[in-house]
Amino acid sequence: MITIPTDAAEPNNPRIGWHNLVTFSNISASASDPAFPVTNLADGNTYAKWKGMSAGAHSIVVDLGAPVEVSYVGLARHNLGDSGASYTVESSSDDVSYSTIAGPVEPGDNAVIVHEFAPVTQRFVRVTISAGSLVPSLAVLYVGRILTLERRLYVGHCPLPYGRNAEVSSGRSESGEFLGRITRRTFYETTFSLQNLTPEHWRDDVAAFQAAAVDTPFFVAWRPGDYPAEIGYVWSKDDMKPQNQRSNGMMQFDFGVQGLLA
Repeated sequence: MITIPTDAAEPNNPRIGWHNLVTFSNISASASDPAFPVTNLADGNTYAKWKGMSAGAHSIVVDLGAPVEVSYVGLARHNLGDSGASYTVESSSDDVSYSTIAGPVEPGDNAVIVHEFAPVTQRFVRVTISAGSLVPSLAVLYVGRILTLERRLYVGHCPLPYGRNAEVSSGRSESGEFLGRITRRTFYETTFSLQNLTPEHWRDDVAAFQAAAVDTPFFVAWRPGDYPAEIGYVWSKDDMKPQNQRSNGMMQFDFGVQGLLA
């Protein structure tokens, strides 16, 4: 699920959440299971998780060291839906008095979350998870500036939830009878094809994403206004290589991704 501001100028332009200010040294939690420390949220890995100590409310604080502009948070591999919990995003200058940026929001499922909001400049960002029926867990937390691409995706794009790629083994008897199938692995993949990007947009906004995507996963939504549920936490399949498309300097580029919906 992606949530964007109600007054967003381009609600259906693709969003990319690659910029992330969370590090091993600037993140803390109100409580953590010693076997699942809060620093697990800082490596982008979806396997190693943070877990709280009870089913009660918990908070996670990111200390940016100085006032920094941020405009989104991203969460992946959480259990808020199963737990019936909600999340709230807040900011502060002193880690004492907090103002609400977004929420509370009850996701209703465990799908990837991107919450975009009007840019705020503060030193501390806090994500509070309400009490639920389960001990809260979360594998990925991004806090940073959202990238809104200059052009929309139209025909020819396969939304990520429909780009299922299942690796299966089929069983057959000696006589050729079908004995069933075993799914070994399932993931999702698609390709984003962008055209007519102004040279300024590519160089000022997209080139940094291109460099980071070599080894950094990211959140992506193809048409957030119309299809807010069709987002994922993904990684690049190959290097992004832009091309000069027109004599006026317009650029085009494709990038393939594989990833997760939850």
